[in-house]
Amino acid sequence: MENIDFATLFQGIGTMIASGWFLSCARIFLVLLGLMLIYLGWKGVLEPMVMIPMGLGMVCHQLWNTDDARRNLR
Repeated sequence: MENIDFATLFQGIGTMIASGWFLSCARIFLVLLGLMLIYLGWKGVLEPMVMIPMGLGMVCHQLWNTDDARRNLR
């Protein structure tokens, strides 16, 4: 079984750091907003069936977004 390190698993973090400070701050804000939606859905403050998947989608998209996906859009 091969070893999987943190940088290989979460490739979007490397592209987040390499993309510039403004875009990095925006992506970090979106990750924090996604975590807040997950928390509010978990506690029942907001509708859990909507907020938990929305928050997970926001966090996963920001952390697993690779540079290859951006190249395919151009």
